[in-house]
Amino acid sequence: MTVSPAPRNSSMPPGVAAAYTDTLDGEYAAIFAYGTAGAAMTGPARESATTFIDDHRRARDWLRTAMITNGLTPPPPAAAYTTGDIADEAAAIALTAQVELALVPRWAALGGVVTDGDRAYCAQQSQSSATRAVRWGAPSAAFPGTTAPSVAPSS
Repeated sequence: MTVSPAPRNSSMPPGVAAAYTDTLDGEYAAIFAYGTAGAAMTGPARESATTFIDDHRRARDWLRTAMITNGLTPPPPAAAYTTGDIADEAAAIALTAQVELALVPRWAALGGVVTDGDRAYCAQQSQSSATRAVRWGAPSAAFPGTTAPSVAPSS
């Protein structure tokens, strides 16, 4: 369960605390998933997973620091996250692609509510997650991590 922190900074625009919390929860989930998936990987896949988990740890640390700087209290990670059955390397790779795709819209949403100085970092993280997802075999998409609109044009 994710709890949105109460901002100590009353001038913070609405939605900022929730966007930080949602993105931080996604990074916590990515770290957990990479730790779990990495155990089922070998060779170059395991080497990539080791590099990518470090990327997610740095992003988590940046988020925690940014939240504290903005007067928010970062929530702790959950005790565990749902990963599904990781029976083999293919399942591990599918999990990491899924986790990366889930982070793309979270970072993009955070980038839409933070100050200009942090917006570039959020955009870079969103792009990095999309790139890692494709590297793990996710299909390339114009807006990765999102679903196609279900609304048909009106006539």
